[in-house]
Amino acid sequence: MGGAPPWALIPPGLRAPRGRAVYFARFPSAWTDTPREGVPGELSPEEAAAWQAAGMPAPTLFRQCVFWPLSLGDQALALGRANGDPNRFNAELCKQMIRAVDGVMVDRTGEVGEGSLDLWWTRVGERCRSELTRMCTRIHSLTTQERSLFFAHCVAARTAG
Repeated sequence: MGGAPPWALIPPGLRAPRGRAVYFARFPSAWTDTPREGVPGELSPEEAAAWQAAGMPAPTLFRQCVFWPLSLGDQALALGRANGDPNRFNAELCKQMIRAVDGVMVDRTGEVGEGSLDLWWTRVGERCRSELTRMCTRIHSLTTQERSLFFAHCVAARTAG
């Protein structure tokens, strides 16, 4: 997968759909509900300086994920897992876009083990889940500028009759 950040752990066999944007996210384990779990990672000198400037200790353990935008089929699967519960739909959409966690292909069977998406999702905690949910919404929505152009130049309303 060309252009991946140097810290990204990409499992063998992970193939993104051609022409799709692929996103990589890592969360310092200290920000998760399981701060002693994760994959080791190093910061670049620039990243280490940014952490130091923020007065925070540089992380050494991370939780990672690789994701890309949803297809219509992905959305249908997420809706099915939500079991008609609108409160679960956004979380299931977000989970559906995740393709790899901590360098392992996701396992959506519900079994506890390496690559278990449900277990990873639980352990990263609400702070990290919230950021992933925000990213899911952002990558599936028009930007503010695109929305302005759309309503100004791509929508017309007329009175019938």
